[in-house]
Amino acid sequence: MSYYIHRSGQQTGPFAEEQVRQMLAAGLADSGDLCWHDGLTTWISLSQAMGQTPPDPPPAPPQTQFAGFWLRAIALVLDTFILLVPGWGIGFVIGAMMGSQGASKDDVVGVCYIVGIVIWWLYYACMESSSLQATFGKLALGIRVTDVTGRRISFGRAAGRNLAKVISGMLFGIGFMMAGFDARKQALHDGLAGCLVCRK
Repeated sequence: MSYYIHRSGQQTGPFAEEQVRQMLAAGLADSGDLCWHDGLTTWISLSQAMGQTPPDPPPAPPQTQFAGFWLRAIALVLDTFILLVPGWGIGFVIGAMMGSQGASKDDVVGVCYIVGIVIWWLYYACMESSSLQATFGKLALGIRVTDVTGRRISFGRAAGRNLAKVISGMLFGIGFMMAGFDARKQALHDGLAGCLVCRK
């Protein structure tokens, strides 16, 4: 079983049980430090964790500050500008290549639109599942994407979260606006993917 320790505002881990016991013995951890492992519904003290068999899924670590709607909206604007330059460049190359083959304007626009969506999706999925846990826009504002325990998310989860934005948008944008009034500032696509957007 893997143990995560929250001490002095910092989360560390995973650790094996024997490592935790060694840390306690060496004074590198305190029995009053908070701990979480698979099956717990909340963070508990290390002293409890070392002698208790747990139940079910975890909340975010204590003292987590969530990123609200407007902070995330500003990050989106920044990322849009960041993607514009390579987007225009790639669109120009595609247009030139297809134009030289006699493709119609509508065909060129259609292909550029599809390529643009793929680039956008890959940018968000790759950046948010990387060690940075954020796009450049989010990094600039000090926010990152995590799972519900505060851990880095996989590429698959990041990809699914960003595809789920289509659902948030289809509901007249209500899925996005949910981040403004949800207790953990989760938009609909965050909840569907089991993710949080937190302030560092």
